[in-house]
Amino acid sequence: MISSVYSIRNNNESLVLKAIIENGPISRASLSELTTLNKASISSIVKTLIEERLVNETGIGDASSMGGRKPILLEYNSSSGAVVAIDIGYNYINVLVTFLDGKIILEQQLRKIEINTNTINDLLTDILDYVIENVPKTNKGIIGCALSIHGITQNNTINFSPIYDLIGDDLYQFLSNKYDFPFYFENEANLAALGEYTFVSRAEDLLCISIHGGIGLGIIENGLLHHGNAGKAGEIGHSIIFPHGKACGCGNKGCLEKYASQQAIYESVSEAFKINIDKINSDYLVKMLKTEQREALLDLLREKAMYLSLCINNIILFHDPEVVYIDSSVYEKIPELLEFILDSLNSRFTEGVKIKTSAFEGRSTLFGGVALVLRNYLNIPVFKFRNYYQEN
Repeated sequence: MISSVYSIRNNNESLVLKAIIENGPISRASLSELTTLNKASISSIVKTLIEERLVNETGIGDASSMGGRKPILLEYNSSSGAVVAIDIGYNYINVLVTFLDGKIILEQQLRKIEINTNTINDLLTDILDYVIENVPKTNKGIIGCALSIHGITQNNTINFSPIYDLIGDDLYQFLSNKYDFPFYFENEANLAALGEYTFVSRAEDLLCISIHGGIGLGIIENGLLHHGNAGKAGEIGHSIIFPHGKACGCGNKGCLEKYASQQAIYESVSEAFKINIDKINSDYLVKMLKTEQREALLDLLREKAMYLSLCINNIILFHDPEVVYIDSSVYEKIPELLEFILDSLNSRFTEGVKIKTSAFEGRSTLFGGVALVLRNYLNIPVFKFRNYYQEN
């Protein structure tokens, strides 16, 4: 049932729907010019999309310079369904539910919870049952749910995670058997990159460094996610910057994330300033910068940013992106960190590459989950919601 209901568009329908999403309100004549499909095909496809309630006729456009009847404009019907995105962290779960254009319906956060194979089924059941009960009634209902996994995924299977034991496809099978909409499991850094691409960035080639308990890299090339052969592309947190350094859960020693992740920052602050690590988060660091500890803390943060700048220099050489985003609450709230990185990037190879912090306030992964569900449901491999652009 899922494959027939949730994968229904042929290539021409997808082409027309993409054009309406990115350029609407738009007339049938303009669609014909934009897609190079003849007017009869456009009329037939638009009729189908209206019947599916994915497109609405909305308003009257201006007549051409030659006069004649004013055209009826077409617009994407984003309120026809809902999308669920869930980020499963090491001791938290974030939930976002939106309409089909990313407009937020509801958000939920669970904190300081135990996540393992014994608890996750009940946790997600409670969340999804609550969502189903509380989302507005729409024509299509919930069209899908994306789950952000802090680890390596492939084909909806969790192959590795350093922070929880949810390995394998048992969770996917449980959810798929329990609910009548599709589920998509994806690495959280990949989703962060997809969120930036779809809702924020004008770039077609971008990187997004996700910095939380670990460090991951989402890679977008020509609008598509790059996964690598076994889903391991972008695991830059496990690149070695100090041979024979600190032991890492991956089996290596001296991995980047042991020195430059948010967790590594918190541990260093805890040790240097004799503070209980349970108290430390990005907001706590912001408060520290307003005290007499400011300069000492900035020195520590400068060192961490320098380690990350080494990584950024290398990934720019490997991928030649238009822009690199940093998805991290610490970097978003402490702008000096970005300045430290920019000061460290002096190579001619990094010239012209923009380095930016995420504007999503911790939601880029969730919005990436929304984009992933929509790409599959609409059968449109690459598209952007241009009305969301926040950049020049």
